[in-house]
Amino acid sequence: MTWLGVSIDTWLTAASILAATAGWLFAAREQRRQARRSHTFDIPLSTDTTIELGAALDEIDNRALKGPPLTREGIGQIDPALRRAMNFFEFLCAAVRTRTLDEAMVRTTLRTRILRLYDYTRDLIAEIRVRRNSPAAMEHLEWFAVRRLDYAGWKQSSVTSTAP
Repeated sequence: MTWLGVSIDTWLTAASILAATAGWLFAAREQRRQARRSHTFDIPLSTDTTIELGAALDEIDNRALKGPPLTREGIGQIDPALRRAMNFFEFLCAAVRTRTLDEAMVRTTLRTRILRLYDYTRDLIAEIRVRRNSPAAMEHLEWFAVRRLDYAGWKQSSVTSTAP
């Protein structure tokens, strides 16, 4: 028996090959997605994320929560803890941007810390860009905070929630 001049056996073989290929592509995509999520967990829990880094991140988060944002004149105030926190979150945001880390997971677990750090260092980042003549300094942190985490909406809601 033939259809369009090709035997049914040939059509069935071709359909089987297409179905197997589609299944393999779906499985490979799913495996990459799961690996990315697993990697998202591994990065913060790795040996590079020591108790020392955790303490530095906590210290900077507390400074950002309690104190006013750093100004352009505060560039001399970039102590090792602040530098480490900024670099750590820049790395995470770059990994999210390149889809190495799962954005939803980072957003769910670190949203407030990233937004608070960006708010605290926004003017400082602008000054670093000018002084170092490096327009790309902290670009991933800024991209993630502004475009993916809705910095403007967060800032507006934090201002209105603290108003008397």
